Amino acid sequence: MNKPHDFLPGRRRLLASAGAAGLGASSLSAWTAGPATPPVSRLPLTAQSTEGPYYFDPKLMRADITEGLPGAPLEMRFVVLDPAGTPWPGARVDIWHCDAAGLYSGYPGQGEDGAVNTRGKTFLRGSLVTGADGAAAFRSIYPGWYVGRTTHIHFKVLAGAAGNSRTLLTSQFFMPDAVSEYVYTSQPAYKRARVRVCRRAGWYRRIR
Repeated sequence: MNKPHDFLPGRRRLLASAGAAGLGASSLSAWTAGPATPPVSRLPLTAQSTEGPYYFDPKLMRADITEGLPGAPLEMRFVVLDPAGTPWPGARVDIWHCDAAGLYSGYPGQGEDGAVNTRGKTFLRGSLVTGADGAAAFRSIYPGWYVGRTTHIHFKVLAGAAGNSRTLLTSQFFMPDAVSEYVYTSQPAYKRARVRVCRRAGWYRRIR
C-alpha cells in the first residue's frame, strides 16, 4: 500500500469481510479482524440492487484498485459460493466505488457544482477471478460520500469466458455509519465543508 494510506496505528487496515451467498452472490456480512469463513449449510440468495449510473468495465484485472489515491485503506474479501455452500472458482468479481471526495472515475458532471469531469480515469475499479476457494480479495480506500446516499460499494459477480460473460448478480454493500463518521472526521482526505446527512439515523454533521 502507498504511504498516504498508513494512517492507522501499527499500520492496521480496515477490513471488509464479504460472506458468500447462493448463485455466485456475495454480500457484506461482518467487519472483522480476520478472513471470512464461508458457511457450509444451504445459503440464501443475496439480494440484487441497482447498478447505479457510474458503471463501466475498464477491463482491469487487479487486486489493488487505488491508483495511488489518498484515503483510509480498505481491504475487501469476497467469497462466492453456490447455494449449497460449495466454493465457486472461476467467477469474475467486479467492484467500483467513489473516491474520498465522492467522485467516480470515468464520468463528467460530478461534484457539488457538477463541474468535475473524470472521463478517461479508471481509479477505484477492478476485477478479479475467484480461486479454488471461491475468494477474491481487493485493496482499496474507504469510499467517500455524496448527497442522497449511504456510503456504499458496488459489485457484480459474472460467469463465463471473457467477452461472453453473463451477470449473475449486481448489488451493493453499505458501510457502518459509525465507521464512516470516524473516517470522515479524522482523515484529511475526506474533510469537506458540505453537510453530510444520515437519514437512517436521523442526524446530520458538518464535515470540515
